Amino acid sequence: ANKMINSCTLCGLCKEVCPTDLDMGAVSLETRRTMVNKKKMPVSAHDFALRDMAFSNSDRFTLTAGPPNGSRCETLFFPGCQLAASNPEYIPLIYQDLARTLPGLGIMLRCCGAPADWSGETDLFEDSGAILRNEWEALGKPRLVLACSSCDKMLKTILPGCETMPLWQELTKAQIEPAGSTPPGGVYRIHDPCTSRYERGWQDSARQLLEGIGVEFGELKMSRDLTECCGYGGVVWLANPELTRKIINRRINEDAGDYITYCVMCRDLFAAEGKPTLHILDLLYSQDVAKTARRKPPDYSQRHENRMRVKQKMVRLLQGKDVDMAEPHENYRILLSTEMRQKLESRLILTEDVQRVIEHAETSGEFFLNQETGHALAYFKPNLITYWVEYSKSGEAYEVFDAYSHRMEFGGDTSV
Repeated sequence: ANKMINSCTLCGLCKEVCPTDLDMGAVSLETRRTMVNKKKMPVSAHDFALRDMAFSNSDRFTLTAGPPNGSRCETLFFPGCQLAASNPEYIPLIYQDLARTLPGLGIMLRCCGAPADWSGETDLFEDSGAILRNEWEALGKPRLVLACSSCDKMLKTILPGCETMPLWQELTKAQIEPAGSTPPGGVYRIHDPCTSRYERGWQDSARQLLEGIGVEFGELKMSRDLTECCGYGGVVWLANPELTRKIINRRINEDAGDYITYCVMCRDLFAAEGKPTLHILDLLYSQDVAKTARRKPPDYSQRHENRMRVKQKMVRLLQGKDVDMAEPHENYRILLSTEMRQKLESRLILTEDVQRVIEHAETSGEFFLNQETGHALAYFKPNLITYWVEYSKSGEAYEVFDAYSHRMEFGGDTSV
């Protein structure tokens, strides 16, 4: 039952095709909330996504800033956490392009709270939303320019009455010219993210931007109000990875052409499975569109690093100063083979988790030493999860041979 409830993407397509308008997404979400309230929700179902949200709402990424000249903030650019994670180089460029046509432009970097809402964590969603709302009100309740339709859906709940608009609409008005090569010949297919399903403004503005820069595109059979989820929504990618791969492959095999979308997670998930896919912003800011369409997405650790990089660049751009966000564990440089990096990704272990284990072992002296291999085996429990790492020192770095994690705890008297 738990797997079934957490395998729903909450996209609401079932309501469109059901003769009785049954919305299983709403049913699944309410069930998750009930399970959380009754403490019946397995921690493993959404823990990684919630920790990722916590990172995005920490000092390592968050930034709320009005216009650099000190004028009243009339418009706030809210790029969202996933665009910053996947394309950090775009955020400063977009801000500067918007600032040329939107006076009084500020920026807010943080997560909208979608992972908490999707996970049924109502209290967490409300708490994070209250912080966001206070910062927005402190800026004078400016209108929001958004790069993510999921953020649009969440912020309309958090900030009732707030005026929101899709980024594509503002970029069309600004008449931004593509920075690099033009797309190769042929007709693309446009994929609408599921959270834009009933948002005609988002759908139309994306198409108007494509038309404005001369990109030919066609419609998928399931588009606009019938568009299908990419597998990310509702955190199903974490709760049921096998089903997610089926969802992705069903969608990318609907048409042989290359895809264009305006959701960075749709783009990354499709590209990860080998489908050439462009985010609509790639057409404006990529130097090599054909290469970008096949670019593999950054891994989970790189996504954290990219968010920090965005904050550093924006602070430098707006305030003219550098921000040092390094933490002690980051001084432990680790060596990862391609195979090892893939293993960490599949096990939802970040490089920072590995660094924390090694830091703890090296500073405390608490580790097992294999006399035959010379490898150290150490563990550390920074939160609910215990991480184990097998490693050895190699010069000034640490080579990692294996890593795994678990949530098992021993209770009662463990003495022998």
